[in-house]
Amino acid sequence: MDNTEFIAPAVKAIKENLDQIRSLKEGKNELSFAETAQIFLMDKFGYTHIQATEIYDELKQGVEDYTASEEAASNDSSSVADSIVAATLPYSPEERRSIYVNVLTSMQLIKDDKADVEELRNTNSMMSDDELVAAIKDSLDGLPFLFVMEKVKDGLTPELVAIVGETKEIRTKEFKLATALMLYVAQKEGSIKFTDDDSELSPRILGAMAAAGADALAVTADLHEGKVDTPIWRLALKAIVSGLFTVVFTATCTLAILVLNALIINTIFSVFGVGLLATILVLPAIYYFTKNAIKTSETEYAKLIEKYAPALGDIFDVLASWAKAVVEKIKGWMRVARDKVGEVTEKIKTQRPTQTQNADEVVTDPALA
Repeated sequence: MDNTEFIAPAVKAIKENLDQIRSLKEGKNELSFAETAQIFLMDKFGYTHIQATEIYDELKQGVEDYTASEEAASNDSSSVADSIVAATLPYSPEERRSIYVNVLTSMQLIKDDKADVEELRNTNSMMSDDELVAAIKDSLDGLPFLFVMEKVKDGLTPELVAIVGETKEIRTKEFKLATALMLYVAQKEGSIKFTDDDSELSPRILGAMAAAGADALAVTADLHEGKVDTPIWRLALKAIVSGLFTVVFTATCTLAILVLNALIINTIFSVFGVGLLATILVLPAIYYFTKNAIKTSETEYAKLIEKYAPALGDIFDVLASWAKAVVEKIKGWMRVARDKVGEVTEKIKTQRPTQTQNADEVVTDPALA
């Protein structure tokens, strides 16, 4: 798909949804943003008030969790490692180790899709838990987000820099919540697809992704306007990546160990690949339509997109090629792992109950044991 074909329907849907929110608030200035968002979700998807409140609260939690994690990462480089350890404390030592080894292996595959999976995994299995956690933290630099932001930096036009130039507003909690709400609706309606299958990113992760995207775009606008220099910009992006990764990892670790490894890997892949790219691309539209009157059409904004999107077109090509290679590698790894689990299970059935199972064969995750 051509990049402009992706953006056009997303921008149109965003405009329509923001218009609907505006109409809800007309004559009801006493409504808070939370109340407006809940009514919007109830009207849009037929949710009960309880369901709409839960969705909004999860989006808000994601924004707040990211903000706290990003601030911690900015002030203390050990905060990411501490969060990884804290998130896995509820699990047994074997389960914890399985998570560390498989997450590190998948992140190494993201960086080098030609690497040998079993060789990586065997090497990682020799490391201590502390070494694994440190390696996961270090591997954040290999995520495609920094590459994407370099391209965004080069692709920003003066007009788009002007749109997001009021960085004080784009960094506000309410704007990030509005963005998170738009991403949630876009995912539900199918105008933006964040994953390579039929799964959906949770509202909490969407909230964190919206907040991270807003911060990344704002600091990039700061760079264009000379408010920060390139080294400061890169440091800011590193803190943003660290903050978002912490939320993704922690949020996913609340799920059952049976599917945990596969979900962490798929979620990291979705968020730091297409997810953040899509967020960065539609953020100016959300900001633009939030600031302008209800009668403003998407046509005027589309003129800016005509300059913005083609400049970023090569990101789609590179990410598409990269995504296909990594996805196939991970799926192949999962298939081999499932076969291995079957062999181990059969072996255990034929052994005496007193025989000790090898630590490497602890089956905590059928897909990635």
